[in-house]
Amino acid sequence: MDKRLVKYERNFTWSHPLGGEVIAHQDGAVSLMIEWDGLDAEMLTEQERGLQWLSFYRALQSLGTDCTAEFHWWREHDHRLALAYLEKGQDMVRGGEIAVAVRQAQADHLAQYAMCNSVAVVLTQHPRKHWFTGARRALKHQAIAAAALRDSARALTKYLAGGQMVSHERYAARIQQSLSRAAHLRGATVRHDPNFLLSEQLIREAPVVVNKAVTLGGQVTKVLLVYLYPDSHPGWFLGLASVPAALHVSHIVRRVDTKSAMQRAERESDLLEGTLSRRGRDYSEKGMSDLAAFRTLVAEHNLQIFHNAFIVHVHGTHQAVNDTSEQITDWIEKGGGQVRDADYIQLPYFRAAQPGQGYRVPMLRPDHTWQVGDMLPVQVYRTGDSVPESLRLGQAGQLIGFGLSNQPVSHSFTVAMTGSGKGVDKVATIAETFPFGIDWYIAEVGNSYQWVVEAFGGTYTRIDPDKNVVNPLPPFAVADMHADMPLDAKLAGGTIQALSFLLTDGSTKLDVHSRSAAQMVLQMLYARPDAARNAPTLPDYFNEMHRADYFDNTQQREAAKRMAENLHSFLSTTEGRLFTRQDNLTLSSGITGVDLKEVGQASEQLLKFYLVFISLRMAQMAFYQSRNPARILLDEMHEFVRVFPEVTGALISGIARMGRKENAAIDLVTQGIKEIDVIETEVLNSMPLRSLMYRSDEWDAIAARINMPAGPLEAWRRFPYPMNLPWRPALRSVGPEYYHLHLTFPDLILDLAATSPDDLMLKEAIAPMVRDPLERLQQFRATRERRQAA
Repeated sequence: MDKRLVKYERNFTWSHPLGGEVIAHQDGAVSLMIEWDGLDAEMLTEQERGLQWLSFYRALQSLGTDCTAEFHWWREHDHRLALAYLEKGQDMVRGGEIAVAVRQAQADHLAQYAMCNSVAVVLTQHPRKHWFTGARRALKHQAIAAAALRDSARALTKYLAGGQMVSHERYAARIQQSLSRAAHLRGATVRHDPNFLLSEQLIREAPVVVNKAVTLGGQVTKVLLVYLYPDSHPGWFLGLASVPAALHVSHIVRRVDTKSAMQRAERESDLLEGTLSRRGRDYSEKGMSDLAAFRTLVAEHNLQIFHNAFIVHVHGTHQAVNDTSEQITDWIEKGGGQVRDADYIQLPYFRAAQPGQGYRVPMLRPDHTWQVGDMLPVQVYRTGDSVPESLRLGQAGQLIGFGLSNQPVSHSFTVAMTGSGKGVDKVATIAETFPFGIDWYIAEVGNSYQWVVEAFGGTYTRIDPDKNVVNPLPPFAVADMHADMPLDAKLAGGTIQALSFLLTDGSTKLDVHSRSAAQMVLQMLYARPDAARNAPTLPDYFNEMHRADYFDNTQQREAAKRMAENLHSFLSTTEGRLFTRQDNLTLSSGITGVDLKEVGQASEQLLKFYLVFISLRMAQMAFYQSRNPARILLDEMHEFVRVFPEVTGALISGIARMGRKENAAIDLVTQGIKEIDVIETEVLNSMPLRSLMYRSDEWDAIAARINMPAGPLEAWRRFPYPMNLPWRPALRSVGPEYYHLHLTFPDLILDLAATSPDDLMLKEAIAPMVRDPLERLQQFRATRERRQAA
C-alpha cells in the first residue's frame, strides 16, 4: 500500500459504526449527523431575521462544553427536480408531440443552471481519558458516550427545523461528498466493511497541493480559512449562499466556560497594559480597547463565548476555484474580514472541515454568541412542488416547481409592464399544464397566444364585429329542467352581475330588488327550453322580462320594468342589434382564444360588449360544460379598465364567483394599480397565485392592496431594468410563500411566444402553410435565422 496514503489516513479518526447513527472514532470520540431543513431568509426583513436567529443563538448556548458542533452547508449542481418534472410528464393525458417537446426542452434548459443547498450538523463528543482501562472497558465507555451524544442531539434538534439524526450510512455518504469528490460525482455507494476502519474505506488516496489548492482523485478543492471575521448580522451568510459554484462550508463551534474565558481575557488586558513601551502605545491601546469592549458586550447581554473556525471549500477546475475564491474573498474582506488560502492552509483545513473531524481543527478563535450565530451557514432555498407541472429557475439557481391542479383555489393575477416577460411565462405555463387536463380559455388584445392555442388543436379567432356574433346567455344544455331553479345559482348570479351594465343603463350595481327580479326572469327563461335552439338570446330575455307577472312584490315588478326598458334601448342601438342574432362564434372546448384588437379599433363601446359576452361564454364552457379544471385568462386588462373600469370589475367578480371552486379559476394579466383597484377586495383576496414582474413604480400601492409582506416588496423594488437582459426577474407567490424567480426559457418556448412585429409577420406567413406545431416552430426559427444572417 502507498506509504503516503497510510500516513495520510492517520490524520483521520473515523473508526466504525456504533449503533444506527453514531460513528466511533479511534481516539475515543463519538459523533453523529443531524440533517435539517435549514432556513430560507432571502426575503425576510431585518426584523424577521432577528427573530429567526434567536433560535440559533439558543441552539448554540444549549451546547455542552464537552462537545464540538460542526455546522455544514453544501451547494451542489442538482437537477433532480428537472427529472421529477419529466417524470410527471408521464401523467399527461393530451397534447401530443408538442407537449413532450416543450417539457423536454424546458427540463434540459433549466437543468444546466440548477443548484441546490443543503445543511447538516455534526455533533462530536470529545474523547475522555480513562486511566488504566483495557480495550473492552474503553469500548464500554465509548458506548456510554454514544448514548449521551444521542440525548444531546435530541435536545439540539428542537432548535433545528425538521432536524433528524441520520443513519451512519448517510453520514458516511456526506463524508464522501465532502472528501472524495470524484466518487461522489459518479454516484458511488458507501457501504461499511467491518474488516476495515471507516477512514481506510473513505480515503482512497493522499491529496497533493498544487497552485494553492488540494487535488484529490482528479478533483480540485481550494480551501479558504476566514481568519479575521467580518462585520456580521443575522442572515450574513446570504452573501455566499447563491454563489454559482459547488461549495462546502464547515463552521466549527465549541462552547467554552464563559467565566474562565472572561478571566483569561482580563489577564490578556493586563499583559497588554504592561507591554505598552515594547509594542507601541497605539497598537496596545487598541488591543486593550477591543478586549474590554468584548468583555463588556458579553457581560451586558449574558452571551456565551465560543471557540470556532469558519472554513470554505470551493470545488471545480483550477481556474474556476480561483475565480470563485477571489469573489468570496473580496466579499468577506470588504466587510472587514480576512481570508487566508496559502499552501499551509490547504491540507490541515481540508481535513478539519470534513464531517466529524472538526474537533481536531488546528486553530480556533474566540467569539461571542451573536458573532458566531450570525455567521452560521443555514441558508437554503425553497423549491416548491416536488412533482411539478411547471418548472422555473430561482434567482439563486435552484429549480422551483409549481402546479395548478393541486391548488384548492387557483385564481391568479400577474402584474407586469410591457416587455417584462409575462407573455412568455404565461405561454410556457399553458404549454406545461394543458396536457394534464387543465382547460384554457383566453381573451386578449393582440394575438400573443395564437400559436400555443393552435399548437394544442384549439381554435383562435380574431373577432370581426361585422361577422362574429356572441351570445352571453348560457346554453340550455347546462340547465336542470327538473329542478326548481334550472340554472345553477352561481351561474345565474354571475351572469346577471356581468350583464348588470345593460340592465341599469351603464351602472354595474344592482339593488336587491333588481338582482332578484333579473335572476328570476333568467331562471324562468330556462324552465321552458326551446329544443330547436342552442340557447336563448338577449331579445328572448327582454321578452320574458317584459311580460313577466310572477314577481313577489311591487319593488321587483318596478325594477323589472326599468331593466326591460334599459335592455330594449340597448338592443335598439347599432351595437345592440349585433347581438340580437344567434351566436356564430366557434370556441373550441379544452383550449381556445380570441383576439379583440379589431373590435377595440372599431369602437370602444363594442369592445365592452364583446369582452363581457365572450368572457361569459368562456366561463359557461369552462365551469359548466366540462369536468376538467379550467382557467379563464384575460390578458391586457389595462386596455379594458382604461375604457370601462366598472364593467370590467363587475365581470371579474361575476366570473370569479361563477366557477365551482374545485375546478374553476380566473387568471388576470394586469399592468398596474388601476387594474387592481377595479377588483373587489373579496375577489382579490381569493387569488393566492400572484406573479409580480418588473415595474418602475407603484410597488407600495400594489403591495398595500394585496397585503404583500415587506421582504418580498423590497426584493420587487430592487428588480433590474430587464429590457437588455437575456432573462427576466419575477416574484411568484403561492399563498403566503413567495419565490424569487430568474425567468429563462428554451428557444422552443421563446419562439412559441414571440410577438415582436417582425416575428408576428413571419408567423402570419407560416401559419396558413404549416399546421403541425413542431414543423411551424422549426420553419419559424430557420427563416428568422436566415434573415438575421443576411
